[in-house]
Amino acid sequence: MLDLLKKNKEMLDAKLYKLSDERTMLKIASLDNPNDYDLYLIACCLCNYPIDEKAEARDLRMQYFRSTNGGSIIGFEHPVTDYKKAVTSVECKNTGRVNKFGLYEYEVNINDKNLVSDLWEAKNKNCLKYVDSKADPSKLVISISRDQLDNFTKLLDRLMIKYDIDDIEAGLFYQNKSANQLIDLSKLSLPFTPYEFQIEDATKIIKKKRVLLGHEMGCGKTFISVLVGASLTNVPKLVICPASLRLNWYREITNVCPNADVQVQLNAEEPHFGKDWTIISYGSVVKFLDDLKKYFNCIFVDECHACKAVNNWGNPTSKRAKSVLELADAVEYCYLLSGTPLPSHNLDLYNILKMLKCEAFDFNSKWAFLNFANKFCDPKETYFGKDFSGNSNSDQLHALLSNLMVRRLKRDVLPNLKKQRQFIPLDPHFKREYTNIEKRLYEPEEDDTYMGLAMTGRKMLSLYKIDAAIDLAETLLDAGESVVIVTNFVDSADLLKDHFKDICCEIRGGMSDQAKQQAIDDFQAKKKTVCILNMQAGGVGITLTAAHTMIIIDYAWVPSDMVQVEDRICRTGQTESCMIYYIYCMNSLLDSLFIEMISSKSANIDTVVDNVDNTFDLQSEKDENFTFIEALKDKIKATKPTRKKSKKNGGK
Repeated sequence: MLDLLKKNKEMLDAKLYKLSDERTMLKIASLDNPNDYDLYLIACCLCNYPIDEKAEARDLRMQYFRSTNGGSIIGFEHPVTDYKKAVTSVECKNTGRVNKFGLYEYEVNINDKNLVSDLWEAKNKNCLKYVDSKADPSKLVISISRDQLDNFTKLLDRLMIKYDIDDIEAGLFYQNKSANQLIDLSKLSLPFTPYEFQIEDATKIIKKKRVLLGHEMGCGKTFISVLVGASLTNVPKLVICPASLRLNWYREITNVCPNADVQVQLNAEEPHFGKDWTIISYGSVVKFLDDLKKYFNCIFVDECHACKAVNNWGNPTSKRAKSVLELADAVEYCYLLSGTPLPSHNLDLYNILKMLKCEAFDFNSKWAFLNFANKFCDPKETYFGKDFSGNSNSDQLHALLSNLMVRRLKRDVLPNLKKQRQFIPLDPHFKREYTNIEKRLYEPEEDDTYMGLAMTGRKMLSLYKIDAAIDLAETLLDAGESVVIVTNFVDSADLLKDHFKDICCEIRGGMSDQAKQQAIDDFQAKKKTVCILNMQAGGVGITLTAAHTMIIIDYAWVPSDMVQVEDRICRTGQTESCMIYYIYCMNSLLDSLFIEMISSKSANIDTVVDNVDNTFDLQSEKDENFTFIEALKDKIKATKPTRKKSKKNGGK
């Protein structure tokens, strides 16, 4: 008997048994007191007699056992407690696959009909859903649902199938962990000193693969994101943002990483992706989706609430959102940015949580959306079907989101902050009419004046900035904000009014006092969410504190007058810190000069904050009444090229 057991162990150590027999032989080898039947099984294997064909022999052995034990079969087979823990080569591993039924697939590295029989029997005990033994003769594929995890691992233990619990769970639950570390900031040539909370948040985010960065506007979401991206070395990063913010992202990235290869991908261009960073608008993701999925493994989705819309079947309602969600599912790293991460409707969080692969929801299940909507969207039956626009169990939902979100409020981290200004650069392709204006500023024609040329040029520039202003305003409106848009020109105001229609009010020249007051009242009462403000008609004396966000397209002739314009929202009665967006054409003489004038005392042109270290004053260094025209004359005089003297008669 002992010799037979010894031989069995030698065979096991030498891995001479078939995997299909190994589980049984290991169990026997772990016994202190094997019985005759155990020894018979060892003999079968040593003689290459297949155990799976032993039914008749087993009956004969049982009869023999009874005859030698007074007719009793007690001891013929051992209780589970008789077997010691044994290591087996039969192994179950996560495949990372989810089948069309939303079930998670695992592979076992043998295809043995006895094991198949055991597994199918376990199906009735809610240990698994399906066993595929026909696809591959060398292995089995087992499909399970999330709620079967505990039963499934207990089954593997009972069948002596080796597994790694982390690997098994990874197949069912997204593992939102990363071994990455924040880059050493001393290696970066930062143009300013970051706040401690920004470094702390970047450190927290880099340790995860999917995070919602939900800081309130003005807390530096873009800067924090760039720090995270800079820490992911040798990983091409893709930034998806509204078209109006592409160049702002470019400037933020190059401020932190001046030597990085950064490309701005436009819709009309052939694909040209940067080695380090690529910036693309939402609209272009649809066109380049296949190329983006092949090239990028890390994305930053700015103003991610643009992807919130979902129908009653759980599908995104726009091609833009569908493409972004598909890309988010494919990449390893996905970082979302939103200044308003908690929407008024719980339904608007579904796509956000899906991009974050929130482990509390089984998004691979065909019932994922209904499970979410029925619990969190207070469904109501209507004539047209279910209405999921309500809210229920919001505290539970927000608690789930908070585990995937890093959020700061300005009043907590910047308590003295009253106002912020952010400059949004554009790089439009100027038509000949505008380039001719700049040429005439240097070489005036008859009857040209600086004031006349500047006025004409600024009117043209205003029209170039309309689309960006609308894009930015739509993003803010999607986030539930009210917004004031400032312009000097009737044509620009008309275009804005045509776009926003019934949700906007106007304050412009030619209106009666009563009409102006009605417009103000409508805006303050939230009956209108967009106010189109003419600078001359509404630059002083009115209150628009229903908004804490202002978009400025055109500028005053005296830069210090801009403070009066900003104070339409930044005044008594305002309960929030104000955000002022200045849109400018970076390659135009007129806009770039104005930005240079108002930011001459600022260390960072991209985000300028009042009442903190990098504050600037809109008063000119020369005089508070120093005008744009005077500055324009000085600029032209300083930059006007000198004419070379022509050579005459071959002279030197």
